[in-house]
Amino acid sequence: MKNKFVFLFLLTATVLFGKEKTDILFYLQDAGETYALLPVIRKLHEQGIDCRVLVAGVAEELAQKSGVPQKLFLHFSDLKIEAFVDKNWSRSQKLSKEEISLLFQEIEAKEFVSGVAYELQGQMIEGFSQRKVPTFAYWDNLNAVGDNPYFQTAHSVEAKADILLLPSFSLEKDFANRQGKKVVGQPTLEEWKARIATLDRNALRQKLGVKENQKAALFIGGYGAEYEEAFRLFMKGISKNGSYFFFIQPHPKTNGSFEQGLNGPALVLNGEWTTLEAVAAADIVICHQSTVAFQALAAGKAVLNVIPDSQRYDSLPLQKGLAKRVSQAEELTPLLEKAESTSDRFYDLMEIPENSVDLTVSLLLEALFSRKD
Repeated sequence: MKNKFVFLFLLTATVLFGKEKTDILFYLQDAGETYALLPVIRKLHEQGIDCRVLVAGVAEELAQKSGVPQKLFLHFSDLKIEAFVDKNWSRSQKLSKEEISLLFQEIEAKEFVSGVAYELQGQMIEGFSQRKVPTFAYWDNLNAVGDNPYFQTAHSVEAKADILLLPSFSLEKDFANRQGKKVVGQPTLEEWKARIATLDRNALRQKLGVKENQKAALFIGGYGAEYEEAFRLFMKGISKNGSYFFFIQPHPKTNGSFEQGLNGPALVLNGEWTTLEAVAAADIVICHQSTVAFQALAAGKAVLNVIPDSQRYDSLPLQKGLAKRVSQAEELTPLLEKAESTSDRFYDLMEIPENSVDLTVSLLLEALFSRKD
């Protein structure tokens, strides 16, 4: 009877006071890192590796549609953190010292992997580093610098990690003084190419209302003052062009009210369309400072970048001649006419390894199995 009582007490204590334990913990918050690392997480799980994924912000929504078993996902509320880390969480916002302390009371990992888009990610990297846990920061962007506040935050966060994971050898020179860096490719590109190949493009075009012999041009970007300036330039450029079917995919953090408010000659998609479906339906993808440009290029789409003269943006595809820049409204139509797919040269010119999921998985497992504890 006494032994039975002890067993029940220990079982109750485990339920009440036991912390989450895993071999590899991922923390995802921004869309870019989430799209990139979910294929890695899926493969680790398929190989029987114990991993968990803490998600917040946009990543929470993407996790639900990811195909990754939902039992792998954690939320801050599961770790007794009351802060509401939603899509409106700012890049510079952090958890309190008390919340960070509580978080590490509730979870334990042998490795930690994060994106670089939020200072909160830097907080967590620091916390795990203090506990002698190897930390990895994944840089999902194929640019290293830019005017967008993202880059300032990203450089601050990545510097805290033991190992910086880069998508392209072309970026290594931008991190020349950085100790501990590995080029692992960009899993999103492979994932997009494979998934787009499974979609019924003709059915998507019919759903949009594209005519049989008409070319479809998709505009996609972000939000904020620079985006709005670029969007107005785009709208001015298409105002007298009826030969293309123009449609717009608003950023997932917005509801599309800005785009709809301009009442231009383009269809604004609603939340029922995924970015993947929108790109699959398009012949040409027109971007403003969006990583979708890279994904579209890898998937075989022609790409234009709308960059007003007042803005600075010099991506690798622009440097390599894989995409064209639109800086004035009158340039849009001539460049649309000349736009062509460059997928046959994309990986070589961008210096991106094509087996990125396998490379990333191997690197994480090598570090995991080399631990002595």
